[in-house]
Amino acid sequence: MKGTYPRGKSPKEDKKNAEALINSDKEKAENLMITDLMRNDLGKISKEGSVHVQNLFSVEKYKTIFQMTSTIQSELLDSIEWKDIFKELFPGGSITGAPKLRAMQLIQELEKPRGVYTGAIGVIQPNQNAVFSIGIRTLELKKGKGNIGIGSGITWDSDPEKEWLEILEKAKFFTEASNKFSLFETILYKNGIFYFQKEHLKRIKNSAKTFGFPFSEQEWISCLKKVSTNCISSNTYRVKISLNYLGKFTLEFQTLENFPKKGTLKICNTLMNSSSEFRKHKTNLREIYDREGKRSREAGHLDILFLNEKKEITEGSISNIFVKIGNSYFTPPVSSGLLPGIFRNRLLKRKGFYEKTLSLDDLFRSNSVFLCNSLRGILRVKEVYNFIKE
Repeated sequence: MKGTYPRGKSPKEDKKNAEALINSDKEKAENLMITDLMRNDLGKISKEGSVHVQNLFSVEKYKTIFQMTSTIQSELLDSIEWKDIFKELFPGGSITGAPKLRAMQLIQELEKPRGVYTGAIGVIQPNQNAVFSIGIRTLELKKGKGNIGIGSGITWDSDPEKEWLEILEKAKFFTEASNKFSLFETILYKNGIFYFQKEHLKRIKNSAKTFGFPFSEQEWISCLKKVSTNCISSNTYRVKISLNYLGKFTLEFQTLENFPKKGTLKICNTLMNSSSEFRKHKTNLREIYDREGKRSREAGHLDILFLNEKKEITEGSISNIFVKIGNSYFTPPVSSGLLPGIFRNRLLKRKGFYEKTLSLDDLFRSNSVFLCNSLRGILRVKEVYNFIKE
């Protein structure tokens, strides 16, 4: 395993990064160097002519990175014992680098003891079948304290900054492990009909693909069938279908309470980061949206309006916004940092509805303002309360 590229933030970027790794002369040169070293190590304990490379420069996809791997096989000499295998194969060439002996001497001189990190972890069964791996990205716990080693292979033409960034990418599986999140869609079920069903399915499938979540359309359909079976078709329901990172769906539904169709709008004084990838997807990482939205509704407002770091208008906690200027309606673009709502997207297909970067000045000089979402439809804004300091 030698050669690393980060996962992309979108399917398009993901494909681009995978191709960049496949076509990287630097990464392939490093991988080939270690492959040759491993072939040499295996040759010392294997039958003549049996060492061969099965897969060269394969790219494997993991949650946060792409890894270039090459697979080497051989047939052991009949006289070989376990001690011979460990003597020749460990530490692994992908860990030490080449030339192996001199590289190990430098590691001894420059580094403190690594512990389990880059050692061998595995099992030998009674029938002598065995599997071992090199202890990288492995957490070592001892007396209530944890230690995890993360590293990057350094060559003569390595860029220190790029190597450091590679380490951070490799560590993401651990540093972001506590931030597991789920995707969800909230669907209107009324008179036995799931409104905007195709759009909701398309959006959550796209988000699942972006974040690498397994997705079963059959399981999605099963959730909808449960709603149809258990709900009174003449009633109106709010249906929430969540998907976690393991591909497991969770279903919640409840009758949709009455809500005002017009009212006031408050502007939040906390500015949002427009560059966050999560803004474009419907996830449960929305603490500030839930908190501020609840406060605003308890105060009698329809919703709360968020601005980004440039003080551009973005979205409400549960809604998108449209402002009428002249004879046209405008809503902020996704690049301002917002969720492309289902109802919003429907309206943008109509004549006279457009995307446009919007400022507070645009808001206050507009002829009219309304909010919208796929559950509640269009909500008219009578007045806007601004607490933002200029």
